[in-house]
Amino acid sequence: MAEDTLTIPQTPELASSENYDFLRSEGISFIAALSGKIWTDYNIHDPGISSLELLCYAVTDLGYRTSFSMEDLLADEDPSAATVNFFAAKDILPVNPVTENDIRKLVIDVELVKNAWITTAKDFEQPVYIDRGACTLTLNAANAERIVPISGLYNVLLEFEDPPDGKEESELSMDEKQLRKDREDEIIANVRKTLMAHRALCEDVLSVNRVSHYDIAICADIEVEQNVNVAELQARIYQFAIDYFSPTLQFYTLAEMLEKGKTTDEIFEGPLLQHGFIDDDELEKATLRSELYVSDIISAIMDLEGVIAVHEIKLIPYTGDIPGDPLEWKMTLPVSHAAHLSRAKSKLLFFKNDLPYMAHPDEVNRQLRQLQQTSTRVRLKNPDNNLEIAEGTYRNLADYLPVQNEFPLVYGIGPAGLPGNASDKRVAQAKQLKAYLTFFEQLLTNYLAQLANVKKLFSFEASVEQNEDETYSRTGKTYFVQQLKEIGMFNDGDILLEYFMDSDPESRALLGNKLIDSYWKEYLDSPEGIAALAGVDAETDNSVKKTLAQSLISDIGTYYENKVQAITETDAVFADRRNRVLDHLMARFCEELTEYSLLLFAELGKEAGQLKLIADKETLLREYPEISRDRNRAFDYKPSNPFKPERFTADPGTWGTYNTAGLKQRIVRLLGMDEYVRRTLAPKEIQMKSRIDVSDPLDPKKMWWIEIGDARTPDPDDYLLISPENEERSCIEDLLHYMLQHADQSKYYSKSGSGPYQFHLLNDCTPAEIISSSPEYTLEADRDAALAETIRLFREDCDNENFHLVEHILLRPRTNIDKLLPACIRCELAEDETVPALILPEYSFTMYKIGSAEELAEEAEAGGPYEEDDSDDDSGSTSRWRFVLSNNSNGLAYRSEDYSSINACTHGIDATRRYGTYDISYERDKNGEAVLDMSKPISIFSDSFDANIRELLVQGSEIYDDEKEMRTEIDALQNFLKFNGDIIPGEYDTAPFICSGDEDPYSFRISVVLPAWPTRFRSLNFRKYVEKVIRRETPAHIYVRICWIGFEQMQAFETAYEAWVKTMSINSVPNPNVTAAFIDELFNLNNIYPTAMLHDCETVSAEDSQIILGQTTLGSL
Repeated sequence: MAEDTLTIPQTPELASSENYDFLRSEGISFIAALSGKIWTDYNIHDPGISSLELLCYAVTDLGYRTSFSMEDLLADEDPSAATVNFFAAKDILPVNPVTENDIRKLVIDVELVKNAWITTAKDFEQPVYIDRGACTLTLNAANAERIVPISGLYNVLLEFEDPPDGKEESELSMDEKQLRKDREDEIIANVRKTLMAHRALCEDVLSVNRVSHYDIAICADIEVEQNVNVAELQARIYQFAIDYFSPTLQFYTLAEMLEKGKTTDEIFEGPLLQHGFIDDDELEKATLRSELYVSDIISAIMDLEGVIAVHEIKLIPYTGDIPGDPLEWKMTLPVSHAAHLSRAKSKLLFFKNDLPYMAHPDEVNRQLRQLQQTSTRVRLKNPDNNLEIAEGTYRNLADYLPVQNEFPLVYGIGPAGLPGNASDKRVAQAKQLKAYLTFFEQLLTNYLAQLANVKKLFSFEASVEQNEDETYSRTGKTYFVQQLKEIGMFNDGDILLEYFMDSDPESRALLGNKLIDSYWKEYLDSPEGIAALAGVDAETDNSVKKTLAQSLISDIGTYYENKVQAITETDAVFADRRNRVLDHLMARFCEELTEYSLLLFAELGKEAGQLKLIADKETLLREYPEISRDRNRAFDYKPSNPFKPERFTADPGTWGTYNTAGLKQRIVRLLGMDEYVRRTLAPKEIQMKSRIDVSDPLDPKKMWWIEIGDARTPDPDDYLLISPENEERSCIEDLLHYMLQHADQSKYYSKSGSGPYQFHLLNDCTPAEIISSSPEYTLEADRDAALAETIRLFREDCDNENFHLVEHILLRPRTNIDKLLPACIRCELAEDETVPALILPEYSFTMYKIGSAEELAEEAEAGGPYEEDDSDDDSGSTSRWRFVLSNNSNGLAYRSEDYSSINACTHGIDATRRYGTYDISYERDKNGEAVLDMSKPISIFSDSFDANIRELLVQGSEIYDDEKEMRTEIDALQNFLKFNGDIIPGEYDTAPFICSGDEDPYSFRISVVLPAWPTRFRSLNFRKYVEKVIRRETPAHIYVRICWIGFEQMQAFETAYEAWVKTMSINSVPNPNVTAAFIDELFNLNNIYPTAMLHDCETVSAEDSQIILGQTTLGSL
């Protein structure tokens, strides 16, 4: 292929703005059209034509600069301070895991995980049944009709990378086995932590376990050439078998993925990994094999160099040390098992000229380790996983060379100016021409300023700021201007300096006359200039006066630029243009806030509404990578170090944090709310209190009042405001609602003029009426500080818009004493509707208490024996807790030891699930080898290999005579504890009837709880829009329940909610009592509607609240 020859065209094609001849001819055409009757000389000697030509030349320079590449136009002089205009591919393209492959990628990215598989859980910690006779859900299978199949739970199976020592399980000592077990537990913990941080909304991880290995030995007779190294050949055969049984996934760099032909969106699909990229095609192939074909192994062996023939080959499965039947063609693997090559049990015999040879095992292992080190791709450390945003060359686009400086010297308007002996008329003519040209110069230099600031025009940086009164003011601009420093407009600064420094009135008058025709006159006549001049004149120290004068001289350019800016762009023009620019940027992400803007304009007016809208759009765009990536992400209920705003650093680890659902962040930004922090919306400092007034023993009364506590002091009796007492609770409720609406504004307060100092909250209808008062303060400053804290409390902590989002899947029962969510059960079925027979899970845990009825009643009243600090000290009580693991198919039972508290008992269940998945948890001999002691029942122990210190978790009651029967029970028990099998066998095949949504209150359901008292939330129209946005943005498969609640109920709800979030974060099984209290609060919320009034037929006003069925209430908020 011939190379292209670079040439310079004789007649280059130019844009109109860069074509000097075109611009000159167009200019003359305009001149002829406008003044052709009086101006006919268009030759080059004409001053007007000279001006036209110079201006055309200046326009070509502007056109040339505009033609620079977009990279150059957006380049900054300091790259480190570049304006943010684009999101990097690694920030905007990845998403929180959505699909099964996304979750697999995330897990495989964890150190030492070789492969992972995700299965939908058909089993649960505690089965939930439908009792149609009682029209309710139940945990008791006795009266149950069938199980509710809770959706949204999944299990994770892990395959670990081979340990560095390369030893098989049978080659390890007891200490080495314990170390390997500890290593695997640490990997599982890291996987859980990763999954919790990326959990999808209304989903949860039920179990994370090691995949069970199905040991397979290869036995073969292979004929090879005479010069073949049999140890190396056997290592290569083992390497293929290992990869065939369980493929190793490779991590790729970005460049390698592009070379594979992947597009950018394909590469960044799914979560962003720490160690590179995984090819989706390879991931799809790396499934958990269910069958192995001997022919595949034969083909691979025959492809190896030096192999002549494979005379015989068999695959032999092993259960422990017991071999199964040899298979010559195909092997079917047990469900949820991964094939594992047992090198110790494999036997390869090589023949050279009919003489048999066997490789030495140590040499084979050495060769195999060498092959694995060279062929296995390690995880990439700090991979370059980003497509760099193209960087341009900084062009100093705003640099402007005045046209006036290009005129011939005879014009006297350039830097050289006029001769010193020029007449006054000549000076006036030069100034007149300079003034005429300055108009055009300003347009040209403003164009370059605009071009240089295109990056700011389309940036997401804040251009408005919020004031203390929650209004917004403009700080940015969309039209950019700059000073004309080079045309001598401000060159009379030395004269001005003399004017300031000269004290002689006559001299100052002469100097002042020289400034009359200067722009200094405009400045000195302005309020700013008059004030500055007075300040300079008032100074008597000449050195200070000179400094002030020089500072004033430097201000003139800023004053001029501000004047030009004000002329160029008014506040209304800015608001309109900035909103349209932001609309364009949002449209690139398929986002719009049209309906929201109409509500804002109706509420705040167009001017204030536009500024608020700008702030909301800019915040949305700045946070868009998180809003887009995490829209399906749930909160991490086991956070290690949650990010907190500064003012919430003293709150508990799970409260006052940004660790919230991504859906909440998105809704908050679409609704223009201030923040999405999980925090208290109804401060506990605001309390409605009561007491019994017994001043009249014959007529005791319950008195109510409101007290605003002072959180600044540790004394709970200190307060900021207190109201008078009233025996009518409804009156105090009305007062609380009044405070929530007005106590955040200083205009509703009065202060005492002299000590003792006090402030009062007034009635806005009758300002003379005091409705609450502060304590008396000795110092006025203390009183003012208390008032400021009161206003801050109501403005920041009470009126900020926010809400709580609760996932019902997290409220599912974990034990048989947990409280169930309410459900709408159909008590009767249709005539033609049938329900299949109840299929019980194969195994189930049951927890119960051993103790007297009196102790049970006392502990129930006290909230139960559950301790948040995991303490098992229960001295003074004879009650104990125990759990039983039951086999529902044959009646076998495995009982635990007694525990002193419910917390310890639930930890015992968790330990049984965990350690029961490993062979090491069963009986072992003194050497730590797994054995079946037929004289003892099946038992599960803690993870220690030392039989003298390991703890018994559960023990069966059955003594087996048949070893096969005992092994069958052990396998079934292990499968249940790993959550790998179908714990409800065949339910979806034999029971096609699916629960209606109402009968399953856990699967894919959320509750959104909003405060009813913030200003905008009291608007019925805004509430409708909020509900519309919540339902629109919630994923289609999730049902959302929306509740608007009052202040007192929010306080009770948040107390229960905070306690539940805490117990979820610190306990493996959440406290049943805390969970039950939270469920009670969540499902007993009362919607609070805006107040409305009844009118007669003649006084109805469009501005009055209207009565709308189901959306308004008569009375107070």
